[in-house]
Amino acid sequence: MYVSCATPRSFSGYTSGLNVNIFENDKEMLLEAALPGRKREELTLEVSEKVLTIKVPGISVEREGFQLEYSEHSRGDLERSFKLGPNLDTTKIQARFENGLLLISIPKQPEAQSRKVEIG
Repeated sequence: MYVSCATPRSFSGYTSGLNVNIFENDKEMLLEAALPGRKREELTLEVSEKVLTIKVPGISVEREGFQLEYSEHSRGDLERSFKLGPNLDTTKIQARFENGLLLISIPKQPEAQSRKVEIG
């Protein structure tokens, strides 16, 4: 089972501010991205030829009466792509956005799910 970056980013290296956690069980892969201060209608998810792309527009960190001295928040547009394995069913991807957390569920193909095999 795999989900890998389809862009020049890697899980162990550079990311452009769009960090994700990836979870897996027998039935699905779950991608989780924290996007504080964003709104659901600003986010875009696209799937094309087994590549899932998350797009998030930049936000302003300006505060009236203050000058920004230091920031660890990404201000520009964010985009992250993931190459999806052939065992994942891209036609049944579901996503929800609650309290600044984007959750993307990608079910596994039924034949890719684990099962117990009886020994005869």
